[in-house]
Amino acid sequence: MIVNDKELHKLNDSRQELIRDFDKGYINEETYKQRLKPVEEEINQKVRMLLESQKEQDKKLEEARIKMDEENKTEETAPAEEVKKPGRKVSADTYASVIGKVLMQKSVINMDAAVAKVDELKPGREKKKNVTQIKTIIRLAKAGKGRWANYTWDDTAFLLAEKTA
Repeated sequence: MIVNDKELHKLNDSRQELIRDFDKGYINEETYKQRLKPVEEEINQKVRMLLESQKEQDKKLEEARIKMDEENKTEETAPAEEVKKPGRKVSADTYASVIGKVLMQKSVINMDAAVAKVDELKPGREKKKNVTQIKTIIRLAKAGKGRWANYTWDDTAFLLAEKTA
């Protein structure tokens, strides 16, 4: 801690002068001890006073910080109905979602029609990638894995259907 107290600096300077005078032999040991004792007591008293004021200031700052944190915490806490439930939500705009919707349509009867419909609904992707992803979704639906575990695949109708409970 850096102390910017003029009175404390003056006391410390007078203490240093006493030490120098004693070292040079200007004053004897008894005079040195008599003069040094009140100066050191005053320095110690001043230091205690400064430490107490610093503690009070730190305490006020801590209380202000805690109060500010509590205010921020109450503002950040959302009501119970607004809190999102855990779990991953799949965007309806992804290629997988679009492909899933296309494969559920009865008008799509083969792979070429499915690729054309996906390209129509969400253009801008290579047809080869769409074919690969359609095949992957069909394979996952047949195996009942991942996101597609709730669906069944019918090869004869080329149709993806949700499982009934």
